[in-house]
Amino acid sequence: MFAAPKINSVDPIEFCRIYARKREGEWGYKSSWRALLVYVCGVSDSAVQQWGKDFENIPTHHKEKLAFIHALKVAESALKDHGLDGQLQ
Repeated sequence: MFAAPKINSVDPIEFCRIYARKREGEWGYKSSWRALLVYVCGVSDSAVQQWGKDFENIPTHHKEKLAFIHALKVAESALKDHGLDGQLQ
């Protein structure tokens, strides 16, 4: 087994850079990123808008949730790389 780094939180900008369909600078990327955060954090669009232009006021528990989701996605990718992704179904 490998030792994975402990990640307590993930910055929402970095999370969106990794997982959002629209890339930074593309037309409509901010609304796309906001929609992603609304979905994964389970909050309203107005709540995400209150976090600030660059999501700098995101509550800590949501940053922790982003870290958890990111860790799961990394683990899923590692399993797939080793041909073990079918074992989870």
